[in-house]
Amino acid sequence: MNYIRLNEINNNYVLIDVRSKEEYNNNHYNNFINIPLPNILNGIKPFSRQTKIVLYCDQGRRSKVAYNILKSIGYNNLYILRK
Repeated sequence: MNYIRLNEINNNYVLIDVRSKEEYNNNHYNNFINIPLPNILNGIKPFSRQTKIVLYCDQGRRSKVAYNILKSIGYNNLYILRK
């Protein structure tokens, strides 16, 4: 798995928060879009498999699950946000 810190991210990345809508609405990082983990396969469709994608959740478990799901369908430029 690839990890990235917030200060390493630039405009070349798509930032995805995989927490629930409620968690996202309570608090989220700027510029992250919300695609809850159960919706990741449908929500990722607008992005090509070459897109650099940063995944985030509060404790890292859901972002790792999302990482593995996306990796299994051909997304290779994946990163998990490390706080």
